[in-house]
Amino acid sequence: MPNSSRETGVTLDNIIKSLDLKEGIFKFLNDGSLKNMSATSRYWQAAVKDNGKSVFINRAPEAGDNESLKGLLKDAKKITFSSKISYDQVKSFFEGEQSIGSFSKLKEINFVSSNINSADLQEILKKAPNLEKIDLGGCRNIVDLNLAGINLDKLKDINFAYSNIKSAGLQEILKQAPNLENIDLWGCRNIVDLNLAGINLDKLKYINFAFSNIKSAGLQKFLKQAPNLENIDLWGCRNIVDLNLAGINLGKLKDIDLGYSYINSADLQEILKKAPNLENINLGGCDDIATEDRKTFNKSEIASLKDKLGIKGTSPPLTSTAVTSAATISSGPAARSI
Repeated sequence: MPNSSRETGVTLDNIIKSLDLKEGIFKFLNDGSLKNMSATSRYWQAAVKDNGKSVFINRAPEAGDNESLKGLLKDAKKITFSSKISYDQVKSFFEGEQSIGSFSKLKEINFVSSNINSADLQEILKKAPNLEKIDLGGCRNIVDLNLAGINLDKLKDINFAYSNIKSAGLQEILKQAPNLENIDLWGCRNIVDLNLAGINLDKLKYINFAFSNIKSAGLQKFLKQAPNLENIDLWGCRNIVDLNLAGINLGKLKDIDLGYSYINSADLQEILKKAPNLENINLGGCDDIATEDRKTFNKSEIASLKDKLGIKGTSPPLTSTAVTSAATISSGPAARSI
């Protein structure tokens, strides 16, 4: 066994360059230890300073923590809540007379699998006008939202995967966040139809409706408002059938996953006609299309598929890349997870 850092090639200064390990170490250190660590080298000094911008709350605050935690939260750029604690245990920092007035520096907040509810989320959003990313994956108490008067102009990325968000709540977010680029709605079974009148989704590049209950009509409305989409995930969407893409622009679309959906041959032709720059399409497990087409196609194979279906004038140049066969696709919707 090596006896020194020289023999292993590992030093504390090298360790600090690993972001995951660095954050793991900081979780177990108090203010005094962090201060001592910052004196060991310039790398650790910079790391400790940067760590102050990211706050991870993994236990209920004690009485003596309040003032120091308030200071950290007020200046934080990223706040992450452990699913082990209840939001009620930290609610006083965000709501009520003793709360922090504004989170103007906050850019990212992570509540994954927490018990935060819609009303609490609304209160936080009022105080964090510069948020760019919100992660609410697995938050089962997020259902409806009322965001009147809340500014989400800076928001680019939101994750509602496996939450109970409803169509009306999603519409509220979309109204207030015109610069969204990524939306994850995996497993959101309450997303069915959508009313997107007056909503601008020009900046949106990625949407994940996988394993949701979105219907064809709702999807069509969404696609009309999002002309710059590059990636669409509709894996396991059993209500997508008989698409009408008239007036819809999919010119920027590069990837679409339709695996285990009920898309049929006519729907497939509609998509291929509207998406001339498509590079990847997954049709694995789609029982309503030809058996030989139930697989994942890449760019060159998409061109051949279009030719076979008689779709002319939309194929990109041929390249010599391989096809991933259906054998690599798992047996059904239950195999995928958030």
